[in-house]
Amino acid sequence: MMFGPLAAASEVFETRSTRGFVLGSMVMGLVSSLAWVAYGIYLKEVPSIVTNILGILSSAIQFSLYSWARKAERNDQDRLQQKKEL
Repeated sequence: MMFGPLAAASEVFETRSTRGFVLGSMVMGLVSSLAWVAYGIYLKEVPSIVTNILGILSSAIQFSLYSWARKAERNDQDRLQQKKEL
């Protein structure tokens, strides 16, 4: 679940579109990893902590790609609008 959405990363790079990412899934993955890290800290279970820190890093990468693609989409839309106005 943690790294599954990253499989769409190549599509996001190629198309400069966020269609490959589902925002709800990304948010839930981050929330889940954060909750499990907190629980792992509470129980002092290092494997749980380490595994879910990787999940948090994966979520950070996904959100970064999502942000980059959204900005690229907006820039492309602005360019198209400017061409139409000319």
